[in-house]
Amino acid sequence: MQCPNCSCANLKTVDSRAINGGTRRRRECQGCGGRFNTYEITEKEYNRLKRLVAVANDPWYKEIFGDV
Repeated sequence: MQCPNCSCANLKTVDSRAINGGTRRRRECQGCGGRFNTYEITEKEYNRLKRLVAVANDPWYKEIFGDV
C-alpha cells in the first residue's frame, strides 16, 4: 500500500474501527505526514455489494425503477 499523496510505502495505522461488515483504518504516511482512510470489508459483504451493482446496472431494472 502506498500514500495517495506522495506514493511513500512507509505507513502507520493510527486508528482501527469496526464498521458494518468490515474495518475502517486511519493511516498516516511517515514520509509526508498525510492521513487517509482505508476500508476493509469481508468477502461476504464484497459479494453482496457486487450483486447490488449488477442489479442496478441491469437495463430492465433501470427501465422499471429509473436511475438510482
